[in-house]
Amino acid sequence: MAAGGLGRRGVLKGTMAGLAGLAVRAPLAARAASPGGLRDLTDRPVTLTVGGAPAVVIRGRLYAKLLDVPETARWIIRRQPDEGQDVYTVESERGEGGLVAPVDGEDQQLTVQPLAVLPALSPRFTPNELWRLAPADDQGPGFTLQSWSTGRYAGRQYWAEDRSLNPKKVAVLPREVSREDARIDITAV
Repeated sequence: MAAGGLGRRGVLKGTMAGLAGLAVRAPLAARAASPGGLRDLTDRPVTLTVGGAPAVVIRGRLYAKLLDVPETARWIIRRQPDEGQDVYTVESERGEGGLVAPVDGEDQQLTVQPLAVLPALSPRFTPNELWRLAPADDQGPGFTLQSWSTGRYAGRQYWAEDRSLNPKKVAVLPREVSREDARIDITAV
């Protein structure tokens, strides 16, 4: 018998139910929010959690991976004051590039590619490389990641996902999706 009076079969059944819950958007317990909010998370390594699953890069595209996450992607959120208030780039810690929103009409999945810095006195970025970050709510480290170019939020497309435990696409969401459904947890490493 395992702890709590459950046999091996009960423990296995509970674990599988928990994993299946991740596939259909059951939230994980929220971690404590950073006391300084986004200010404490900029210019230092962070991880992104989308719909309860860590964000990973697979072949240049962003996914929420439900199983077998040996190493989650680590990011640096950099404020871009020359581009506007609360405007950021989300860059790979390894220098592989940054999060790039698709242009309308393209595949809506976010990509990770080298950022195209435009020539200027200070770095300037193309609009689809820039993001607005704002607290999603007052519960935990959740933020919304909104494309500066389209105004659409990033997140998982739950209505288009299968119920498997395969990695799930992280994409820009349709305009009718509310910001509450676009929560992304950002945690300092």
